[in-house]
Amino acid sequence: MDFYDISKKKIIEFLGDYWHGKPEVYTPDFINNQTKLTAKELYEKTLEHNSLLENIHGCKVLMIWENDLLKDRDAIIKKCLQFLNETI
Repeated sequence: MDFYDISKKKIIEFLGDYWHGKPEVYTPDFINNQTKLTAKELYEKTLEHNSLLENIHGCKVLMIWENDLLKDRDAIIKKCLQFLNETI
């Protein structure tokens, strides 16, 4: 977890494309040499983790992908601020 607003129960996760198997970047069968898992497995683990945070702990999670942040940092900052300021 990269950022957690405890009072609003909001989490921002900054996800490395390689480490979390971003589907738009890696084919499902791509093998991450470090983890020895496929991109599909990494992505599914990420979704399971976020589901746990949302369904078990009652948090709202915003996922920010590395590639998206590098493409348009200002838009991502705006998206994060809107997420943090919106009411649940």
